[in-house]
Amino acid sequence: MIDWFGLGPTLIQLAEKHASTADHALDLDFQETRLYTSADPDDLTYKEFALHTLGDRPQTYVSCQDLRLKMNAECPKCHAEIDACPHCNSAISAHHEKGVDTLMVTDLLCMGISKRYDVAILVTQDSDMTPAVVYLESQGIRVIHIGLKHYGTALARQCWSSFDLFPLRQHIDRRKVTRHLCASGGRATRHPVNPVMSAALGAALRGIHSDD
Repeated sequence: MIDWFGLGPTLIQLAEKHASTADHALDLDFQETRLYTSADPDDLTYKEFALHTLGDRPQTYVSCQDLRLKMNAECPKCHAEIDACPHCNSAISAHHEKGVDTLMVTDLLCMGISKRYDVAILVTQDSDMTPAVVYLESQGIRVIHIGLKHYGTALARQCWSSFDLFPLRQHIDRRKVTRHLCASGGRATRHPVNPVMSAALGAALRGIHSDD
């Protein structure tokens, strides 16, 4: 139950507190929250929430990619598609390709190279982000990784700083923070659930001040 509407500013506050060191005290100004997600092309309810209810808010960018079917494996000899298990004859469902990670890496690099941000906060466990982070760090752009303990450790090791979000999860739980109400009727907005969005979130930040 993530409070998507207040996520960016909350992540900044957490980063300032938990990613700062004795030599580098972070003072970050919120610039933009960028969310990367995917959905079934026919799931219009979720897409409306992601692209408009959330995406139309100030300083928020949302990319919602349509899930695409991926072909099943083929026999290396006759090239026939393997759509059933040869042992139990159970159907093998095609996997889905989302393209979320590729778009996220592309935006992270392009925006970093063009100096759109000074500090990036990444909330993802995807190790495919590691080469991009290494490059950005080599260019003096700091990347803070927010993840879950024991997940995404390869990515976290390459980032300027990282911390575990799990013990701090109450700060982004919309059931434990002030509810965002609809403009009409004063009823709490209901958010469609899609776990893919929570796995790939980027926040671009501007402004860092060092004590040294």
